[in-house]
Amino acid sequence: MTVSQPTLYAVFGAKPAQIRTCLIHIIYNVCAAVLIFAVVLIGHGTGLISEHLLECYLNSGGVANIHGAFRLIPAVCLLPFSGAFAKLAERIVPDAPVDDEDAEIEKNLRELDVRLVENPNFALTESRHLIKNMSEVCFKKLLLSSESDHSI
Repeated sequence: MTVSQPTLYAVFGAKPAQIRTCLIHIIYNVCAAVLIFAVVLIGHGTGLISEHLLECYLNSGGVANIHGAFRLIPAVCLLPFSGAFAKLAERIVPDAPVDDEDAEIEKNLRELDVRLVENPNFALTESRHLIKNMSEVCFKKLLLSSESDHSI
């Protein structure tokens, strides 16, 4: 689980989508560890995994094979639950509220559609409209940043 330690450090100052990615990584690793632990426990309890197998010494090739199996088996078994992991992460870390300017930019970008590829004149008109909107937002941000520089 030492892989999760850098994942936790990466969360500080990150956007919600990045935090959710880190969270899914942690959830997957915890579920994978529980799955492997359960398989080994049940296998040992039912006699499928003998005491001799648990106590034998492994060379480097054996360690690599066991490690590969411990990575591959949970990945295959937990793949159907990837959607559930994503929903859980979205519930734990919701999207940040969007301010009005960002909402307007997102709305304008959603208005881009397939017609732009099919009709060059329409594409140029829409591009001019979006560029005008984006330049207004940039100008407002520039004014805000210059005002904050003078107040320092």
